[in-house]
Amino acid sequence: MVNLKEYLVVVNNRLILLMGALTEIVSTLFLSERWVLVKEWVGSAAICFNSECEVLMVRNNETDGWGVPSGGIEVGETPEECCIREVKEETGYDIKIVEKIFVKEVVIKGINVKTHYFRVEKAGESVGINDPDNTIIEASWKSISELKKLVHMYPEDVEIIEIVADLPILQ
Repeated sequence: MVNLKEYLVVVNNRLILLMGALTEIVSTLFLSERWVLVKEWVGSAAICFNSECEVLMVRNNETDGWGVPSGGIEVGETPEECCIREVKEETGYDIKIVEKIFVKEVVIKGINVKTHYFRVEKAGESVGINDPDNTIIEASWKSISELKKLVHMYPEDVEIIEIVADLPILQ
């Protein structure tokens, strides 16, 4: 008859062997030339203008670059819900979605990035930045002329912002 201590030692040894086998399988799958680990990020971004035709921008604590409020879609969220949440967290503004502008698809550092862009309107005043990731250190309204002088996290967004600024509804 095997006592409990001996039984647990046998089970532990088998688990160690199993973990080793699993590690080898995972290494083979993800490091083999035949297998590629697909990485993807999906998120939303907001382009928001105030009555002075200034665009809402945020600055990240890791760079001097500015960008429109944006972030990753969480499990169970729609792109629209993500956009509303991210603007609230990063700027403190409540917003409403006016329209979907387009979806940008790029590869950044080997990651497939898909960003849903929305034109939005703010509702009320900011209650302050409440970014749970602690990456946003500043939110500010920037004129189109200021926009052209800033360092941008995503320089391609400047053209998009200018196109949205030229829409008849903002004139």
